[in-house]
Amino acid sequence: MRFDQEKLQLIKKLLLENPKMRARVGIMGESDARKKSDSHETDAPGNAQIGAWHEYGIPEGSGTRMPQRSFLRMPIILKMQEYLKKGLDKKTFNASIEDKSLAPMYRRLGVIGRKIVLDAFASGGFGQWAPLAPYTIAHKKVAQILVETQDLRNSITFEVVE
Repeated sequence: MRFDQEKLQLIKKLLLENPKMRARVGIMGESDARKKSDSHETDAPGNAQIGAWHEYGIPEGSGTRMPQRSFLRMPIILKMQEYLKKGLDKKTFNASIEDKSLAPMYRRLGVIGRKIVLDAFASGGFGQWAPLAPYTIAHKKVAQILVETQDLRNSITFEVVE
């Protein structure tokens, strides 16, 4: 992709003027609520808590052991460069130039980040997640990791913040 120097200078200026602007990908706001809960408990954990357990794991000795299966950090770190090459295009760049705003670029980054996370769910963390224990497999309705109810996967959203 070729860019002229004037357009690059405008993007640089916008970046310097908006140093806190970010695209955040994860479980935010209303997406924390479980929709298809098998539990009728009123204090059942939400998607954010369940996501944290999977993202960081639960060590042995805490009553329940759960291996780390990062569905946010690891996939984004592992795949962002590859997905950016395919997904951040001249159209997005030009929209930011025309609007004199980074919002179109950051929205696109949010879309790309969410796509990476959803692809991680579909691929077992791009093959990086620990396999399920035999006990877990025996009690699951589906063999795929982290998608028993699809609530966690469906809770992944993005937002652009300034």
